[in-house]
Amino acid sequence: MEVPDNKGNIIKRKVTKKWLDKMIASDKASIIDKAFVLAHILDPLVSEPIIENWEIDVDISRESVDQYKDKSGDIYILNSYTEGKPARMIVRKDIWDDVLIQMNEQ
Repeated sequence: MEVPDNKGNIIKRKVTKKWLDKMIASDKASIIDKAFVLAHILDPLVSEPIIENWEIDVDISRESVDQYKDKSGDIYILNSYTEGKPARMIVRKDIWDDVLIQMNEQ
């Protein structure tokens, strides 16, 4: 289950089916048929990593998510610019981590 914290971030929680059914029955929770993935983004124009909630099959294909997601289901994106035009590349977490270290060393 994914729930927002008090800062607007999405937190993943494991719950029992019985608990979820009770929350749905009391209108305190609902099943959303749209699937989302947490995208961790590095951009050379921004000093800190960006975290966005991307809708699968709208912002990113399900195939890309399935291929690149980490153990927690998140994906990792590197932004780049060629002649001022932005481009995005999906990478494995270990590559993203290496780029983050390089960015922090500069």
